[in-house]
Amino acid sequence: MQNMYRSPTSSSITSLLLFPLYSWYHAGFDTEPELNDKDFLEVDQIYPFERRWGDFSMCHWPSSLVKASDVKSIHVDNRTLAYTFAALNEHSLSVYLNSEGTDRDNSIAHTQEGERGEGGGGDERRGVLEGKININKKNEQQTEYDQKRCHHDREEQETVISFSHFVPRQELCPEKRFLVEPYLPRVIGSDVLEHQVRRLHPHLHLFGHTHIPIDITLEGQRYVQWCLGYPREATKQCADVYKHGPLLVYDSSLGVGANAVPSPLPSESAYWSVRFRTHSRQPQDMTLSPWLRTRLEGYKARIDGPNPLTKLLEAYQTNSSPADASK
Repeated sequence: MQNMYRSPTSSSITSLLLFPLYSWYHAGFDTEPELNDKDFLEVDQIYPFERRWGDFSMCHWPSSLVKASDVKSIHVDNRTLAYTFAALNEHSLSVYLNSEGTDRDNSIAHTQEGERGEGGGGDERRGVLEGKININKKNEQQTEYDQKRCHHDREEQETVISFSHFVPRQELCPEKRFLVEPYLPRVIGSDVLEHQVRRLHPHLHLFGHTHIPIDITLEGQRYVQWCLGYPREATKQCADVYKHGPLLVYDSSLGVGANAVPSPLPSESAYWSVRFRTHSRQPQDMTLSPWLRTRLEGYKARIDGPNPLTKLLEAYQTNSSPADASK
């Protein structure tokens, strides 16, 4: 495919650097207390989240890279995939953080040429997938140095916007009692992704995956998700997105640096943006939201009697056809 970039791209027309960050999730990203609600535990015991989560059945990885059972479990914190994808970001991060001005622009342009299309970087990617390239995690002092140096050097020159599919911080996802799938935090984010975002310290980091619009700043870093979601979510958590349309996050006429990010953005008035600005996070609260309670009651109604869900579960356990079970 022509003109598709898979590495940081600097515009020759405006002072904008777009910085993609590869990522994958790991279960240990979730560090908050588990729900102890009786109905939730009963439903999950009979119809486990691992059986419902599509990635676990549709994503397949080289056996030489990772043990399948480890990455298809929310109870094993295997970080191999998280670090493998993060390793793909290290070259571009190093180029950007360790060069300045014109030299940096030239280095980024060279990276673009190497990353365009199917060529370039193949040996490094193969090395990562084969487990031959590891990430050297920097200590907090070095990360702080990178942030200060990077931000000061580029502040008056350009606007940096990074983006990832997965979530950098758990605080960007509502607490478990508000989620229709309380185990969701175990399959959404990566600690090493957050580490890389902190090193880069962009003016704005965009992310997705959870289908929950939000715009908040945590410890000096702004994060935004503005998602269409599934059609069934258009009247629910994604209603603001359908109401306002696409989000303009960069306008060169406003200047450079953070000034080029329009303000205010519609994302700032999204439900969870407002809630987290006005309410402290309380993961220890085990009071289920009404929508989660309703969802669990629906599961229980289908589980407690002779019904299609019970037959479907029996089919999985006996390896018979789910179609037969629905009759």
